[in-house]
This record gives sequence, structure tokens and C-alpha cells, in this order.
Amino acid sequence: MHRAAKRARERAEALAKAAAVVDQTVTESGVMNAAGLDLDARNTALDFMSEDTVLNMLRTHNTTLAKLFGVTKLSLFSSFALDPATDGSDVGVVVRFDSPATSERYHGVLFYLEDLLGCPVDLVTDKALRAEIRPYVEREMVDV
Repeated sequence: MHRAAKRARERAEALAKAAAVVDQTVTESGVMNAAGLDLDARNTALDFMSEDTVLNMLRTHNTTLAKLFGVTKLSLFSSFALDPATDGSDVGVVVRFDSPATSERYHGVLFYLEDLLGCPVDLVTDKALRAEIRPYVEREMVDV
């Protein structure tokens, strides 16, 4: 098998595994049931979430994220950290892992947070922040 094809297959398998872990965790933890909302309703519900609501949701799941994916730190950033969400908002999150950020870990956290919050998440690792935007992001960051 060609090296690029093999790597693509491995990445697809890692993504599928991460998605399965998130699906199982979300189902077992009752995140979907506790919210009592379907996916479409949760996207609308983002309009009513404040920074405090999102921070509390992230804090509640911080231990689970650490256990499943090795997350050592989460920070909220972007305009959402400053103002309530509007239609089309995403939630910006900076993540730090206890070891290198593999595709499985990164996508596992991304899928978990999107399922939890019911909206798109702009996830970036602390090491991946480009030097030219780092000062702006760090100014807006609110630690979880």
C-alpha cells in the first residue's frame, strides 16, 4: 500500500475511534439527555449562553477531558469570551495536552466539546498558536 494511502487510512481510523469515544462518553454521562435538546435545538440554545454558562460547562467536564484525552488546560477565547453568542457563533478554545497532540486526542476533544456545547468549536492547541496572533488570543483568553 502506498505510504500516503496508508497514512490517510490511519488518520481516518483515529478519527472514527475518537468519535466513538465521544459518542459513548456523551451517552454515558447523560450530556445529551441532561440538556434535553436535540442537535438543532442546541444550536439555537447557544444564542442564550453566556460566557459564565460556557465556562461552567467546560469546568464540569474538565476532569473527563483530562482522563480521556490528557487535557491539562482549557481556555476560552474569541469574541465569545467577551460577549454573548449570536447566530453563527462558534466557541474558541485553546487546549494544552499532557503530551503531544495526536489527531485522535485533538479530534476527540473537538467532537466532545461540539457535542457538549451544541455549536461549532474553534479548537487550537497552545503550541499551534502562531506568533503573530498569540498576543491577541492571550489577551482575550479566560482560563477554565
